[in-house]
Amino acid sequence: MTISKRFVRLKEQSSSSEFWEPTERHLELSDGTLEQKRYGFTLDSNRFIETGVPIKEDLQSIFVLGDSFVESTFADPEVRFVAQAARLIPEANVFNAGYSGTTTLQLLTVLINKIAGLAKSGDVVVICLPMSDGSALLESGHYWNASERYAPLVPGVQGQPSSWAEDVVPLLSTAFHFCRALGLEVLLVVSPFRKADFSTEGWFRAMYKRNRANYERKKEIMERLQEDARAVAAREGVPVLDLEKLVASEAENFYDELHLNVRGQNKVSEMLAGFIRESEVLAAS
Repeated sequence: MTISKRFVRLKEQSSSSEFWEPTERHLELSDGTLEQKRYGFTLDSNRFIETGVPIKEDLQSIFVLGDSFVESTFADPEVRFVAQAARLIPEANVFNAGYSGTTTLQLLTVLINKIAGLAKSGDVVVICLPMSDGSALLESGHYWNASERYAPLVPGVQGQPSSWAEDVVPLLSTAFHFCRALGLEVLLVVSPFRKADFSTEGWFRAMYKRNRANYERKKEIMERLQEDARAVAAREGVPVLDLEKLVASEAENFYDELHLNVRGQNKVSEMLAGFIRESEVLAAS
């Protein structure tokens, strides 16, 4: 029997391209407001998406972790909310550590295997609850699945069936405790997902292949994830920015179910910068 090596997947940027461009499928699954053009990006030496703000070695660092919501693929570089927040917090280095398709389990891997080696005591980790979890938890084995996109191991190995509703709690709790063990400040952002009308919005029905049961199941999982994340943060005394309650009800902030348009990017950038300041985690505060 031939046994191949397996690897723990580290979700980080690796593209050699200088731009992202939406495909026809991306456009089909948007509400019509996503502009078809090239959206530039550059990576720094640690494969974070550059914000355009020069890094100063003597400053405190803020690492914003999450999935494509944080990555903000189809937004201009200066518009991405992490980039705007970096300009609003000039006394710290703000890093966009978002990566499309990252789950909470994969985020924990990035935190342990990458951020821990870059951060110093007193730095800040902002965990944006990945909405990719909603799709990963529909897989057999849930977080520990064998899918090409969400598997935590490469090649993927199917995990044992589990109660998906209980999985996020120990993962987030571990992330919080790990940060604090390293002397890092940790904050939680409850990421939003847009409420659309399944009966009338064609792009939304197309996303779920016109199957309302699939939509209701996904919605149930995502709402439960958000509830559990709030509960864990409250128990652990972690400050929370609840974007689900602040921006999700306004369709004008999104171009699809999960991703922010320019209006949403502008709004969230101000909220994030204000949240970080109000949480009193900045060394200069």
